[in-house]
Amino acid sequence: MNKKQYIIAAVCLVVALMLGYGIKSMCSSTNIATIDMEVIVRDSQMFKDLQAKRTANAEELRKLYTQIQTELQKAKTDKKKEQIAKKYETQLREAQIKAQEADKKDFEEADSKIRSIIKEVAADNGCEVTLAKSYVLSGGIDITEEVMKKAQ
Repeated sequence: MNKKQYIIAAVCLVVALMLGYGIKSMCSSTNIATIDMEVIVRDSQMFKDLQAKRTANAEELRKLYTQIQTELQKAKTDKKKEQIAKKYETQLREAQIKAQEADKKDFEEADSKIRSIIKEVAADNGCEVTLAKSYVLSGGIDITEEVMKKAQ
């Protein structure tokens, strides 16, 4: 090897050592929190309430749909069926849009609230990073139970 290749090899070695040390020190100084979001979504009262509200909205839509079907079955002529369909078309569409908008709003509020709680609990535990437990092979501080308690 010539002098230029030795210098390049030496610089690469120094950079590799520095990067290795930097990564090692970064990993040892950063506390990582883990959270099991499946447990949060499945067991927290906040998400149970959200699901109950979704179910109630779906039930209202089912009742309206059943009412429409009943009236259509009672109608004897095609003209009468068309009138009934026109009568309920807008009402059904508006009810669907209202349910979708309410669902979206409720989910965004729950998502915002749970994210805030996660950040707070992670900070209380001295953690700068929070990862889903399913992505972490080992290590980390599991904050799932603490988040569950605050989310109630």
